[in-house]
Amino acid sequence: MNTMINDLKFKNEKIYEHIRNNIISGHYPVGMKLPTELVFARELNVGKITLRAALQRLEQEGLILRMRRRGTFVSGNKDKVINKIAVITDYMTVPGSPFPYLLSLISQEAARRNVEIEQIERFYIEHLPVKMIKKLFKDKNFDGIILMTQFFHGNEPIIKKMHATKLPVVLPHGKIGDTIVTGFASVWVNEREAFYQTLNTALALGYERIAVTARTDDASRENIRALSIPEIKNILKDKLHSINYFECNPGSIEKKLNGLLEKSPRPDLFICYSDFLAVLLSLAMNNMNLRIPEDYAVIGFSGLPTDLPLAHNLCGVKYQYDKMVEMAFDLLITRNSWFDPENPRTAPSYCCDYKFSMGNTVLSETKRNIPAKPQQALGILIHNHKAIKERIPKCASIL
Repeated sequence: MNTMINDLKFKNEKIYEHIRNNIISGHYPVGMKLPTELVFARELNVGKITLRAALQRLEQEGLILRMRRRGTFVSGNKDKVINKIAVITDYMTVPGSPFPYLLSLISQEAARRNVEIEQIERFYIEHLPVKMIKKLFKDKNFDGIILMTQFFHGNEPIIKKMHATKLPVVLPHGKIGDTIVTGFASVWVNEREAFYQTLNTALALGYERIAVTARTDDASRENIRALSIPEIKNILKDKLHSINYFECNPGSIEKKLNGLLEKSPRPDLFICYSDFLAVLLSLAMNNMNLRIPEDYAVIGFSGLPTDLPLAHNLCGVKYQYDKMVEMAFDLLITRNSWFDPENPRTAPSYCCDYKFSMGNTVLSETKRNIPAKPQQALGILIHNHKAIKERIPKCASIL
């Protein structure tokens, strides 16, 4: 028995050293994608358990990086693969934007990985000539770029200027399709699926008069969170009370809310475009001596990009901002596996999952003495993402 254990330990150590030596020698170059465990185990003539033990040690040492759904990559040493990155911030940040919060998370992640970052405003990049930008980024010895902006159409000057640097660019909070339009790697959340789940959760809770709220600058668009207005109407049907567009300030919201509640019937639930808008709506209700959720329920979206404690734990979808930043760094670490300055359209696009929190800004059907609807069981809607994906209407221009 002891001989078998010793043989197993010897085999584990031998495979570990074999892979490690190949990484250090450069036989497995940085950025290389390793075969799947099944294929790799066959190549090395070992069992999957033996291989997995070796890979776990290599991952702990930072010599390989495992990325869910993408595979296992050689990183050499994750603290030294990236030495310095440029973080380009958007000077056109709107109220409630997650980018200031993301910037703080980027600083924390950079410190954790011992990576130097230098912040540059997009304004300067847009107004400097390409020749000067190329020299600036070369002299700075940047290994990559994190670009904190979104809503690309494809003709923005910054796209051309970023490609001119010949450096990998990652969007940490992009939109679906950004990679196709820009050629940059991106991390994004399927907001269409998430908002669909939000609407169906409202239905499952049994609310009868649902008001959907968005920002005034979205009024000219034909969709809210990637769902078209006709789709929203089709999902909520006779439960839709109204679609409203609010300015992002408490005074304006209070004035519009007051007018909305003067009419009969009143809404009993507000679904907000974002948690930021939900907080402003809550402040307006508080000023009007209205209670949440006893008088009116509120559902937010995307999570509030701050660590500040709030009076209410908002119900709604929560983006995992920390994971999005971590994925952005992982993409830069594995840049040698996907980045080709001569063919930027090969950049990867990575979808980050989201969570749904019930919070305390809604009341259950039981507390409101409303008979539950078995066919719309809340647990299924919240926890079964597969069911949501199967039911969501497809949209060729978005999905």
